[in-house]
Amino acid sequence: MAEQIASGVLAEGARLPSIPELRDTYAIPGSAARFIQRELRDRRLVRLMPGRSYLIGTPDDTPALQRAHVQDRITEICTQLVAKIRGGEIRPRTRVASQRQLMKDYGVSRYTAQAILARLLGRGWAYENSSNGGVYASPISTWPPPDTSLGPPPIPADHLPKCQLPKAGKSRRPDTESTPNRHRPPPSARDRTPPSAHPASPDGTVAPILEDRRWLIA
Repeated sequence: MAEQIASGVLAEGARLPSIPELRDTYAIPGSAARFIQRELRDRRLVRLMPGRSYLIGTPDDTPALQRAHVQDRITEICTQLVAKIRGGEIRPRTRVASQRQLMKDYGVSRYTAQAILARLLGRGWAYENSSNGGVYASPISTWPPPDTSLGPPPIPADHLPKCQLPKAGKSRRPDTESTPNRHRPPPSARDRTPPSAHPASPDGTVAPILEDRRWLIA
């Protein structure tokens, strides 16, 4: 692969074969294909393009832009939408935006689009139309105070991250001797009291023991 890049067979900007393509072309396992990609990257012969795999060419040493935190992104978009509502660009009782529109206009995921609309609803800048489920701008008379925060709700002081929550222990298995269990083994697999030791009934016959009959009833 390095010789093909040096000779120009793989031109600058061309896509490096993917792991399945390398595996099928050279009849190698997937681990070897991944090693080839890493080795070419370490030799600075290819560069990684997010969403487009590896491309032929020297990597760009420009540091990548840090992506904004999802909560900061939600607050930013909500601020822009509230500004449109207050400025009249989005008139009262008209639809703010749909999830698909937010995903297209701001390049966010469906989860983030849902969170944006939910925050506008929760802060009072929008309401949900019960007939079609759309989110519409609230009337001016119901607008919240201008200083209403659009940021995420504060974290409670006693909040514990999920990784620090105590793990639920396994429930103790109930005692099979003290708790009735319809899956108990038949009497032949347990110690049985001989018939002569069973208490006799008034008519002289042996009285059945309920414990020995339990597995038959079940």
